[in-house]
Amino acid sequence: MPDGPTHAAVGAHVGGANLYAALYAESIQDDRQAREALFLTFNVDLGFFEQRVLGLCRGAGAAVTVVADASIYAPDVRAVHGAGTSYIVGLASMRGAFHPKLAILVGPERAVIGIGSGNVTVGGWHGNDEIFCVLRASVVDGVPAAVGALAGFLDRLPEVVDMAPSAAIATRRTSAELATLASRGRPLSTGPRLVSTLDRPLIDQLPAGKVSTLALYAPFHDPRGQALAALLARYAPDEVRIGVQPKSTVIHPAALVDVAAAAGVKLTFHQLEDVPYRHGKLIQASDQDGIAWSLTGSANLSAAALLGAVGQGGNCELGLVTERSAALYPPAVGELGHHEIEPRTIGPASIEGAPPASSSASHLLEAAVEGAQVRLSLSRAAREPLVVEASAYEDLPHNYRGWAVIPADQQQVRVARPEWLTAGSRIRLGRSPGGSPRDVFLLDPALALRRVQPGSSQSNTALQPFDIFADPGQAERWMAGMYKLLASQRITQTSRPRGASTKSVNQSEVRIPATTGWRTWDDPDEWARYSENAAIRLGEPLYRLGLGGLPRLKAKADTAELPGGRPIWDDRISGSSDLIGLRASDLRRRVG
Repeated sequence: MPDGPTHAAVGAHVGGANLYAALYAESIQDDRQAREALFLTFNVDLGFFEQRVLGLCRGAGAAVTVVADASIYAPDVRAVHGAGTSYIVGLASMRGAFHPKLAILVGPERAVIGIGSGNVTVGGWHGNDEIFCVLRASVVDGVPAAVGALAGFLDRLPEVVDMAPSAAIATRRTSAELATLASRGRPLSTGPRLVSTLDRPLIDQLPAGKVSTLALYAPFHDPRGQALAALLARYAPDEVRIGVQPKSTVIHPAALVDVAAAAGVKLTFHQLEDVPYRHGKLIQASDQDGIAWSLTGSANLSAAALLGAVGQGGNCELGLVTERSAALYPPAVGELGHHEIEPRTIGPASIEGAPPASSSASHLLEAAVEGAQVRLSLSRAAREPLVVEASAYEDLPHNYRGWAVIPADQQQVRVARPEWLTAGSRIRLGRSPGGSPRDVFLLDPALALRRVQPGSSQSNTALQPFDIFADPGQAERWMAGMYKLLASQRITQTSRPRGASTKSVNQSEVRIPATTGWRTWDDPDEWARYSENAAIRLGEPLYRLGLGGLPRLKAKADTAELPGGRPIWDDRISGSSDLIGLRASDLRRRVG
């Protein structure tokens, strides 16, 4: 798909990489005016998010929240370091699929908004062919009408969908920020129109009027062609074109042929290139004057996505209708007969129009610190008591212990918090829906909601690593900055306990004090301060260079960590985190 101009004030359809570029551009603004960063997604790769997205949002000044579908959520716990301490991870549960794809970075002066098809995964933001519409709003340049509508969507979302309490609060905080920006900025009359399934099916919100051609593509079609039948009944086009990746698209071509024949409409299947995987979703209508309108966003060509509202058991979808849009239908290799396309079916069933098998199960949506207690929130009360297991942050991820019990018929309980259960610890139900444990990370709101304050004397930096070596003057300033940073850090001696000894290293003449009773770089709180200070002074790109490409480490008090602030389970093999993300993406990229 073509990349639109990423500087457009109203909105341009782009790929996931361009959404990332838009967030980066905001992250290097000196004023750090952003207050909230919110990501709604079906599937999520938290390791990828922490390495590639979290730092941008924190550097822009925002508190960060990720909301994902509880039924598909399956984090790689070894790749997650900051959940619960540097950002909020909340889950959503509903009869259909929680399926919106939304990224927001907003403050009182500006907002960057991405609405599209990509999950917060390596595939969704880099590997797949996705469609995002990037909206920019500002007090100075104007605010698209969709921004106010999006504020209303987010305000209503927690009423319609069961969400983790902290995620619901963050969603409404973001709604308030958008509404304030919309009230302050000059309204723009042009731009796409927001549509969602909170109250009405998407198909009822599409433009009216006769069209000559419908061009469609999505990775998932419902097996009986119900969505196609409804589109043909509404628009009575002369021709329908459907883009297909024969090795990937979940489709029953014979059913679609029967639907088109019954409506008297010509149907053509177009073969698309196998690579990259096309995860974008598109309904594009043309009339005698060209492209009349396009629907982009999260909705597949299925009954669950297009024909039902959330209250009717449909999916939670979010999209944009753009009048006279650019051509987004992908180039075709050629035409295919329906006999040349192998029928494909894949779960979960909700994507194909039926509620998931675990829709009536109790999911653990959140575990959050409240003083000396932990608040445990379920998607719905269980008929029998549920055992809660915990793995302390500093412990190995497979070491769990039974810790608490949620009584039957209780959706939310508060239990005493043991001393060893620190923020970021892994918590799960002993008996999980589908038999696969789903870890949530203990949230400490006081830590996760810390923001980098605007107006600091330390301004954000946009330098890239190669810029240093291209200019001797910049290289000299880099070295001076590094020396200044190191000199600003202090190893502070606290009261020395009696009996504290020295120990020799390799029988050499060098003798170092035992770390007990001292504040050193092994100390997690000291490393957290150093880490945050370095990222603010140097900027995220140079910060990553200084750490050899490793993600920023978020430390917690009273945790047993390796030197450098890393927990003992944090295996670091060169390039492993990217490989892990790619494997997870390859396994899950076709879902949603």
